Amino acid sequence: MRNLPFILHSLSRKVNQCYIYLMIVNVIPAKKLPRNLSALSYKIPDALEAKIKVGQLAAISLRNSFTSGAISEIKKIKKTAYPLKYIAGLINEKPIFTQNQLKLFRELAKYYHTSASLFIHFNLPKLIKKDWRKLAPEIALIKSCPKTKPSYYWWRNQNEKNKHYLNLIKKNKGQLLIVVPRINDISALAKELKLKSSDYTPIHRQLPRPENFKIWLVASRQPTALFIGTRSSLFYPFINLKTIIIDEEHSSDHKQSDMNPRYEVSIVAKKLSQIAQNKIIYSSTSPSLASYYELKLKSPEFKREIITSDLNNELTKKNFSFISERLYAQIKRTLNSNKSIFLFVNKKGEATSTSCQDCGFTFTCPSCTLPLIKTGSQFVCYYCGRQEDMPPFCPKCSGPNFHSLGLGIQKVEANLKKLFPAANIIRLDKDIKKLQTTNYKLPTTNYQLPTTNYQLPTIFLGTEYALDKINWVNIGLLGIINADSLWQHTEFMSAETAYQLLIKLLTLAPKNAKIIIQTFHPDHYLIKSIVKNKPEIFYQSELTFRQKFNYPPLTNLVKLSYLDKSEAKSKKEAEKTYDQIKNYKKIEANSPLPILRRKIRGQYKFNIILKLKNLDDLKALANIIPNNWLIDIHPRKLLD
Repeated sequence: MRNLPFILHSLSRKVNQCYIYLMIVNVIPAKKLPRNLSALSYKIPDALEAKIKVGQLAAISLRNSFTSGAISEIKKIKKTAYPLKYIAGLINEKPIFTQNQLKLFRELAKYYHTSASLFIHFNLPKLIKKDWRKLAPEIALIKSCPKTKPSYYWWRNQNEKNKHYLNLIKKNKGQLLIVVPRINDISALAKELKLKSSDYTPIHRQLPRPENFKIWLVASRQPTALFIGTRSSLFYPFINLKTIIIDEEHSSDHKQSDMNPRYEVSIVAKKLSQIAQNKIIYSSTSPSLASYYELKLKSPEFKREIITSDLNNELTKKNFSFISERLYAQIKRTLNSNKSIFLFVNKKGEATSTSCQDCGFTFTCPSCTLPLIKTGSQFVCYYCGRQEDMPPFCPKCSGPNFHSLGLGIQKVEANLKKLFPAANIIRLDKDIKKLQTTNYKLPTTNYQLPTTNYQLPTIFLGTEYALDKINWVNIGLLGIINADSLWQHTEFMSAETAYQLLIKLLTLAPKNAKIIIQTFHPDHYLIKSIVKNKPEIFYQSELTFRQKFNYPPLTNLVKLSYLDKSEAKSKKEAEKTYDQIKNYKKIEANSPLPILRRKIRGQYKFNIILKLKNLDDLKALANIIPNNWLIDIHPRKLLD
């Protein structure tokens, strides 16, 4: 009986432990939650305790209704001071998400100051009853290799890139994902690599539901496979992802900018690599300035013969056609040699704005407030797609005299037809599909969209839209009508974007094609860098500019945005929030400004731009930003 007190004490401790501790699950709902709320805790019914697994879908009670959510964690906690609800049940005992996916969603939610529920909401596959039967009872992740540092492949031409990619695919011993900027790049890359449809699995948001689920199964079952997809492909349930190749790493399409969550591929890939230990390979012929700076890149040797034509000299000679004497002579020589020409123009329409000569009134879009572009007998807004007939008189003063400013593609087309009346001239921009807008008739040649087969030597005149619509093998001359228009914008990344687009054009042009760049600024560091085949001139000069004005990659930018149908209310709310945050230490906040087009989708938008060296300094401030504000980490545009 001597041990009786000890036995009673032990029993008492066990009873108390049972009373104090309970098993709970953290569930990330598939419903959108406020940004500071990612997961909700629920108790586990006794009947389900042995069946619960991370990755399963549970039915939960939320805001007086029921919804589904992903079980992200199972843990034992001390009894809470507040009551917890029980999960209502399991949608199915088979897991749908991997632990790596759920960790990734939580990490991204912290980084982008949003709720992990957004990632569940957008990435939960739509399943029907028979789909559940095809899922495995477990999703077994294969152990990864030790973590490796990211590498960069700076290629010079398409053939060089193809060989490198095929070599990586051949050596691949697991799952390999190539992330491309746009959906049409999936089939284009597969064609370049000469892959059959059975050699790779395409992934993008527009896949039909059955096809999307089939790919979900491939990612979660086949340990060796090749995937080519857009940015959303990073969120699939890969079990053995060894390598991620980010193709055209510099592209703006690698960022989701128009809706939450506003993530970018490079950050998602880094977070995934930290979780799954996979290798990251960045790839481009014109790296982003951030990659050049962070990875301390050295450029390969380029050998291109590029001619510049100074447009200032043309104006002195009273040549206002924007076809310089040098370009005119080369067009004639190229047509005589039975080769075709591609002339690149940055602007759509006939002009960049139209105003009344009598009172100065400028025609603007009522939705966006940006200048309307004259296209044939109509005005078009290229931001929101609005179209309206051009009125015969000014709506302000009733004057009949209108004046168009700027150089649009249709004006260049008209000049070309005067200079080369016998030539086969084809304009390629988005307006060619809007025949009711442009009254534009395609020439009666063998030219067909999208294959673009033709026999006659042709002058193609196009915007960026045209780049994947023509057969570059037949091009003997590439002409840039006005290179300056590419970077003469107020956005801080305009020069970088212009440089990357020009390099893309030069890369697409055949090796023996002549290249002429027309510019008013032949001494600009961007033009010098291209003409001298020395990328470091551009990158070092642009870094100096960014450092001077404290822009990335020397600092971090965060864009806070507020929208409302009332301009006064939007401005007042922006100023109120600015007053709350302007004195935060280690954060430089610019006073709120309206966006360039003032309105977006019928709402007035004001932005507050933050600059900070360390993104961790944003945590405290983010807690006071109201939930109806947008937070954009690493924005590419500050005036939109």
